Amino acid sequence: MLTIDHQAGVTLLRLQRPERGNALGPMLVEGLISAASEAFANASVHTLVLQGEGRHFCTGLDLSDLATLSDADLLLRLVRIETLLAMLWHAPIRTVAQAKGRTWGAGADLLVACEQRLVGSDTTLRFPGAQFGLVLGTRRLAERIGADAARALVLEGSELDAPQALALGLASRITDTLALALLPFLLADFSSNGRTLGLLAGSYAVAQFIATPLIGALSDRYGRRPVMALCVAGSVLGLGLFALTVSLPWQRLWPEASAAGLPLALLFAARLIDGFSGGTAATAGAVLADISPPEQRARAFGLIGVAFGLGFILGPALGGLLARQSVTLPLLVAVGFAAVNLVAVLTLLPETHPPEARIAMPRRRDLQPFSQLAAVFRNPAVRRLCSAFFLFFLAFNGF
Repeated sequence: MLTIDHQAGVTLLRLQRPERGNALGPMLVEGLISAASEAFANASVHTLVLQGEGRHFCTGLDLSDLATLSDADLLLRLVRIETLLAMLWHAPIRTVAQAKGRTWGAGADLLVACEQRLVGSDTTLRFPGAQFGLVLGTRRLAERIGADAARALVLEGSELDAPQALALGLASRITDTLALALLPFLLADFSSNGRTLGLLAGSYAVAQFIATPLIGALSDRYGRRPVMALCVAGSVLGLGLFALTVSLPWQRLWPEASAAGLPLALLFAARLIDGFSGGTAATAGAVLADISPPEQRARAFGLIGVAFGLGFILGPALGGLLARQSVTLPLLVAVGFAAVNLVAVLTLLPETHPPEARIAMPRRRDLQPFSQLAAVFRNPAVRRLCSAFFLFFLAFNGF
């Protein structure tokens, strides 16, 4: 009925009653209380995550045996569910609920009781208890969204979709992937400072910005294939170091190093390595330019955009599925994909830039990214296009 997974300071509790919509029966409630108590008492755990197997997070209280319950039994069941909700509400660590599908009744109360409330795009929330004379968690709901809004939800029993839940404050974020949403919690063992985490996320882009002119010049001088192999190898190394650092129990294995900030330094090193070698897209574009006649280059570059789009669609979906097994598994699979990519480059990619077409390395000052930008912005048409791209990606990555 309940699976428990411990990874990198995160305890993941997954409700395992998909045939019943993960409805809360007595055994499941007791299992959740026991598992949550153990997580709260474990000094190495900083985040507790609740998830549901199957299509729905939790469809509410399981009352399939209501006809056989005495009043005392029903009261005890309600008291135990309230005990669970109160534990989550007053938890000494972060609590995260990832809702999807039907999140109704006691399932919606579980969501409300957690600090971080992630909902999928298909999530619907409903509080139908007033229709049956069974209402839980109204005080917590009122604190989340205000007394008037809570009263209306409970009395009307209306159904909310994900955007409505976000607008009301019932949801913290709409996301269909767990791995990205949990990244701040995976890193919480190393730093809880939002500025530090932001710098860690941005370090890749900074390194890529600095290194891309050099990578382009190297591919013009020494050929596309060795530069592509170097870039992909850097991705394997950077992703591998990041995954290893996040996965290791530093507090238990080497508490002195953890206190000195070594894990955080390794995470920055991993992101910088990945960023400095992040010229795969630029080099791939050069390969396509080498092998495509001028009239077909627009189509060839469009294929790169298609590949990126497919990656953005399939990557989060795959990450979410893998995170159901372990919250660090998506990182390990990413390393595997990068390794397969490296093998493909070494064995399948031909050299498309012949020796007679290669040029000498430019002057050092010409490899400075700001001078390259200045040269590009002298062309009015290109300047407008680059400005549009900058504003789009600023919004896409920042918000």
